[in-house]
Amino acid sequence: MQEPAHFVSVLTGREAQNFWSDAAETPLPELTNRAQKQFGAAAALVLQQLDLRRKAKQKFPEMVELGWLFSPQSFEQASSSATAKYKAGLIRGKVLVDLTAGAGIDAFYMSQHFEKVMLLENHPERAALLRHNFSHFPAVQIVETTAEKWLPELQEYSVVFADPDRRPGGQKVSGLANSSPDILALLPQIRAKKCQLWLKASPMLDIQQAKIQLGAVQSCRAVAVEHELKELLFEIGLAENQAAELRSVKLNAAGEIVHEWGHIFGQTGGKPPLADPADGIYFVEPHLALIKTRQARAFADEQGWLAINGQADYYLHHQAEPAAAGRWFKLVQHWPFKPKTLQTVLHQLGITKANVAKREFFMEVSEIRKRLKLADGGDDYLFFTKNKNGEPWVFHGRRC
Repeated sequence: MQEPAHFVSVLTGREAQNFWSDAAETPLPELTNRAQKQFGAAAALVLQQLDLRRKAKQKFPEMVELGWLFSPQSFEQASSSATAKYKAGLIRGKVLVDLTAGAGIDAFYMSQHFEKVMLLENHPERAALLRHNFSHFPAVQIVETTAEKWLPELQEYSVVFADPDRRPGGQKVSGLANSSPDILALLPQIRAKKCQLWLKASPMLDIQQAKIQLGAVQSCRAVAVEHELKELLFEIGLAENQAAELRSVKLNAAGEIVHEWGHIFGQTGGKPPLADPADGIYFVEPHLALIKTRQARAFADEQGWLAINGQADYYLHHQAEPAAAGRWFKLVQHWPFKPKTLQTVLHQLGITKANVAKREFFMEVSEIRKRLKLADGGDDYLFFTKNKNGEPWVFHGRRC
């Protein structure tokens, strides 16, 4: 990028704004020559921003309407509007310190519930973008520094939020200690100031291990939006021995809770009885937050669902309720997995393409498609798993 002040002035200028408006539906490759003639050395910057704005309309449309600018480095890890709105409904206080401001999406929604907000961003270009994006928010201060350097200035009883960079060197890393900043190393200073910490983490993180590493966890939420698991959200306080909640949350695209369930860490709940393949009218796959927290089985038992086997989170039931708890399918039929026979049956039924999924099955989806000569898509869903006796089985359903 160019000098921060210069590239912000280019992107906020009328010429760039008009270019984006005129080229709203034009494929980017067709705009290269025009952009080079019009913007010279800044052409790549203008086209990059156009591409990010198009993506942002799907992920956080409100920000595009407000004229926000984005950087590719912070865009990928940025929260969607749905999850940011959800967090803003939980996280309240007087002073908020975001140790990892990034794209600023979480801070935008949370800032509306705080008297003072400090956003830390060490990268000069991203800090310049944040200053532009929050230029009409007098309560928000952008501080161009790292969390490690700034933390001694943290005020007591502040609310601290962190979403550590999971690609600090351009390569994806796993675990809290490998992310930037290393929140585990900063925890003693945060606790010394009697501050509450909210930590956004990768949905791939091991919840139990993270709870042990963090200590004093008050709650952990696995958050899904529609049919995609988005993040883990840890609430960390000061009391080491406090009973912690583990919650599974499903949101809609507007950030509203459509299903939530949970219990205290360590409470495993019951297990649903095992079913024969013919026992159900409906096939249900619990939403991904329930599966991530391993609460699906206890919830299924509470609802009276039947487990297809003892490992996979696939269940049968006599009615499609509660619909928000997962994806429901009306069962059409089911078969033992015998590739040659199954291929013949599918051909006779006219099924040449289907949505294929598997759990606790010995073949990958790509191999299943190849063996059965199935294209992707359509109205038919095929679920590959094993029955209660451990035999490979296939369930055919259609969405309710």
